[in-house]
Amino acid sequence: MKHRRRQLLLLLGALLVGFVVVEYVLHWVVPVNFNVSAYDTEWHHTFIKNMRGWTSSDAGATFLVTDSDGFRDREHLVVKRGDETRVMVLGDSIIANVAVPKEKMITALLAEKLEESEVINRGVESWDMYLEYLYFRKDGHKYAPDVLVLVFNVGNDFIDIMNPEIVPLFNDSVILVDKFPELSVQKKVRWWLNQHSGVYRLFHSFYYSNIKEHSVTNDGFFSLGFGSEFQEALRRIKVVITAFDALARRQGTRLIVVVHNDPRVTNQEYYQHWADKRKNYIPFEELGKGGGMLVDFLNQSNITYVDNTPYIHELADYVSFEDAHLSAQGSRKFADVLFNAVNMTFGRI
Repeated sequence: MKHRRRQLLLLLGALLVGFVVVEYVLHWVVPVNFNVSAYDTEWHHTFIKNMRGWTSSDAGATFLVTDSDGFRDREHLVVKRGDETRVMVLGDSIIANVAVPKEKMITALLAEKLEESEVINRGVESWDMYLEYLYFRKDGHKYAPDVLVLVFNVGNDFIDIMNPEIVPLFNDSVILVDKFPELSVQKKVRWWLNQHSGVYRLFHSFYYSNIKEHSVTNDGFFSLGFGSEFQEALRRIKVVITAFDALARRQGTRLIVVVHNDPRVTNQEYYQHWADKRKNYIPFEELGKGGGMLVDFLNQSNITYVDNTPYIHELADYVSFEDAHLSAQGSRKFADVLFNAVNMTFGRI
């Protein structure tokens, strides 16, 4: 009996040591692609706060460092230093830029180009324009940026603004969520495992890439066409941008909206790759119409904007084929677009 118990303990010990080794390898040596966001009752989610660790994307492994608020940025004082011009850039994963090192991020490169300026990065994976407005209205405005750059990602934002779990119904004014609900115990466990267990992330990544991806369809913008649901998405976007513009004007902030059409929208090869992965895509020639409608609205509303479509063919060589995120070279070109937009619109900073 004692011999069997000893064998069992040795076996359990060996399994435990093996598990710890595998976890270490997956976390530090071969980082598994995983969601580095943490649930937040204020902004729904941000990156994990005060994070220092490796993650991976289709472009390779990246060492992520986040601040105390859960953004991929350094700490910023609320009060500006001297006569510095302060620029805040709001967006989703395009601005979060997790595929590149921190020093090669769009906002880091923009800061290098803008003399005597401070650039604040407020980009979070899977943030939509509603969450961006929610953040700026409740907290971001306290930084009183001189320039607010709002990056609208055509490939995602028409989808995300229709997410009923995040975005409440609203008419002519944006309804602000005071607090998002606390997670259930089951979801809390999943978030914890996703943040701390490489084995769980490996299983999660395999499940979504090999099983679930082929069993569900994209229920957002690309499957809606331009029917009533798309018109509702466009209406919500217009209301949010109008609210952004009004808030910026009240505090003396100059707003620039960047309409970002990535190669999924403008390049037939990229489009076909994504269409093969998901069902019910609308025809390729119609994809760019969403961004065009937004540009028409911005023109009519006298809101300063940059349509980056003319730059996309140049950017296409520097965009991940799998997830449409910018590489280091693409980030540098995108930073050039933002730099030119700020200088051409407001004079040299």
